[in-house]
Amino acid sequence: MLSVPARLAHVVTDDGAVFLDIETDRYFRLPSHLERPFAEALAGRPVAHGQADKLVALGVLELARNAGPARPTAAIRVADSIVDSATPGRVQLPTMAAATGSLLRARRSLSRGLAKTLDAIAANPARSGASRDKASLRRAALAFLAARRFIPVRPVCLLDSVAMLDYLSRRGLDADLVFGVIVRPFSAHCWLQVGDLALNDEFDNLVGRAPILVI
Repeated sequence: MLSVPARLAHVVTDDGAVFLDIETDRYFRLPSHLERPFAEALAGRPVAHGQADKLVALGVLELARNAGPARPTAAIRVADSIVDSATPGRVQLPTMAAATGSLLRARRSLSRGLAKTLDAIAANPARSGASRDKASLRRAALAFLAARRFIPVRPVCLLDSVAMLDYLSRRGLDADLVFGVIVRPFSAHCWLQVGDLALNDEFDNLVGRAPILVI
């Protein structure tokens, strides 16, 4: 039996399959003639040997006995965002300092590579007992976003999401780090989410994106 290697996150949509190579931080797609054989193989249905060999050679499938644990991909589709109803508030100096610290820690972590950053987030022991209360997350996320406007670092979805997750974790809170894609035309993005509520981007930027990885 064939399965997707653990280093790859993937999603199959009506527009085709998309992969994220976590070790190289690279998205890619299959040649169109291999998309259906890939879906068939993933479902455990027979695939012609020549096509299966091509999929293995491309690195998107491997023998199941060699496979590591599957990457989680399930996420509830976003239905609302706190950003859409947010109003700029006053920023306290301690909040500014904390948000800056989280941003610097996130940048330092990402400099070591996406795979190490995601592994560290997944293994963070503080997450197991953290609260996912929406009201508490809303207050903390809005405080971070208000402070973020004054930090002179170019906004980048991955950097900002990892930074906010660090900020939340230090307050006993937790959310999902979600990576999502639109296949045609291709677009990749990431954000923080709890349940169906997005914490750091507008709803219109997230609607229609298929989750490819959730941490």
